[in-house]
Amino acid sequence: MRYITEEEVEKNLPMDKLIQAMKEVFSDAGLNRAGYLPRERLIFDGNALNTMPAYISRYGITGLKAYLGGKNGFNGVVLIFDISNYEPIACIEARILGQRRTGALPAMLTKELHSGADSFLLIGAGFQAETQMSAMCTALDLTEIGLFSRTFDRAIEFAERLKKSSGINIKVLESLDAMKKYEVISAATTSSSPIFSRKDLGELYHVNLVGSNMRNRREAAGDVLAGSDLIIVEDYDEALKESTEIYEVKDLPNIVNLKDFMAGKRGTKRVEKSVFKTMGLGIEDLAAAHIVMKSMGIK
Repeated sequence: MRYITEEEVEKNLPMDKLIQAMKEVFSDAGLNRAGYLPRERLIFDGNALNTMPAYISRYGITGLKAYLGGKNGFNGVVLIFDISNYEPIACIEARILGQRRTGALPAMLTKELHSGADSFLLIGAGFQAETQMSAMCTALDLTEIGLFSRTFDRAIEFAERLKKSSGINIKVLESLDAMKKYEVISAATTSSSPIFSRKDLGELYHVNLVGSNMRNRREAAGDVLAGSDLIIVEDYDEALKESTEIYEVKDLPNIVNLKDFMAGKRGTKRVEKSVFKTMGLGIEDLAAAHIVMKSMGIK
């Protein structure tokens, strides 16, 4: 079994291939060719051991992501088995891998729903922000990019760093007063109270809620979801347990699992107002792991 480090992940996990892999595996899941279980948490001594199992028949792999989190941070790995012979193939350090797949998934879905969007606003400038930005810039042809953070200095530093490293021009906003002009909005924060509501959005939008997978956090007011044409979640049962936004609107008829949306089990009505609540599933980590292993000649 190969042990794969963060440095090796960084060199072998390009964003364009990862976005395409997200499309493949969730389409497969909708056709019962890939699958997953929602996250389980074992709570002890102020810590949580999280496990996220999945399989992808297309790649011939199964396995799980396991990570330990608590007040001192988090650390985890992805463990991969070969379905054909039951042998463990790799154990992969998962910090960069998880960060990149968390950016790739909303970008993939945003392109599916609003492929012509040219304006993007990112709320948050923390750990997940860079891959949220790079993924959206890969998926869409953007002409206007905005950034808002409740810590203004952090937003300035983030914008300057990406300008220098990637040539991305980002307008740093001091408030969300101009939010209406952005068609795509991604929130990647640890907020415990709503950052924006329906009145802050225009008549055409797609919102990605990325930052929270705990019921003591939330990024959008309930009227954002209640006022949307379509709400997509990775897994409805997981969303009920982990998302305040979804729990509050759980009886709305326009909530659909991502695998069903990607497999074509949706109507033909044009979607003008949509929300994606993402919390993470092991199938995403396996898809990312497969790209890394294939690039390294392992599977």
